[in-house]
Amino acid sequence: MKLEDIPDMDYTHNDKDENGVSNPRGEVCLRGPCNFNWYYRDEEKTRETIDSDGWLHTGDVGRLLPNGALKIIDRKKNLFKMAQGEYVAPEKIENINGRAKGVAEIFVEGRGTESFLVAVVVPNPELLPSIAEEIGIKNVAYEELCQNKEVIKYFLENIRALGKTEKLTNLELI
Repeated sequence: MKLEDIPDMDYTHNDKDENGVSNPRGEVCLRGPCNFNWYYRDEEKTRETIDSDGWLHTGDVGRLLPNGALKIIDRKKNLFKMAQGEYVAPEKIENINGRAKGVAEIFVEGRGTESFLVAVVVPNPELLPSIAEEIGIKNVAYEELCQNKEVIKYFLENIRALGKTEKLTNLELI
């Protein structure tokens, strides 16, 4: 097993954490007798997946923990390129923003022609009435709350604040 640098995503085997401790990260590559050798009748897919030295590129992004264990932290292939030419990993952003107060589900999308991300947020129906009361809205049906500009503003502000707390880049903020 090895971790291969992914410069576009800022993952390298030389990464260090905030304390300067080695924190190697990169694409997980495997080589050995347990790997498959090719895709049946698909040479192009084989070349994309297995390099000339026999390393199988999994598409998973891993981090080596201090005890030597491997932790999967991201996916290389679940990316899209923004107008600025930088790649964004939507799953990472969804996992972070999905923890925002009142969020039941979140879907993040971006386009190569745009410089911003958008999100579809499904509020938790059990928490939404109490969130609405916090911002001064009472006795309104769930469907109406989902359309309310003040409720939408509340979710956007909380999602952005959580993203900043979790150190998402400006490009990764909703």
